[in-house]
Amino acid sequence: MADPFKPIGVEVALTTANNLSLASLVRLVNVDSANSATITITSNTGTVLGTFTLGHHGTDFGIEYVVKNPTDTLKANNQPNNGAYAGAGIFAVAAAYR
Repeated sequence: MADPFKPIGVEVALTTANNLSLASLVRLVNVDSANSATITITSNTGTVLGTFTLGHHGTDFGIEYVVKNPTDTLKANNQPNNGAYAGAGIFAVAAAYR
């Protein structure tokens, strides 16, 4: 069974850098069936704070939670071999702490 969570916003496609309405906890899901994604966390000053790989749908790593400062942004880059898109298939929503 999946971990329960409480969304506190509207889920959005993470196609551009987004602070998710100043959220501190964000749930990310990759619904792409073949492509993993690199998630970049950036401060409000433009400093890259970190990156991680979000697995593709069907892996044990296709859903992750990120704790961040409210003004930090998240950006997804999941380009397949032809580089056709960035962030498509990656969805994010602000979540409540349990």
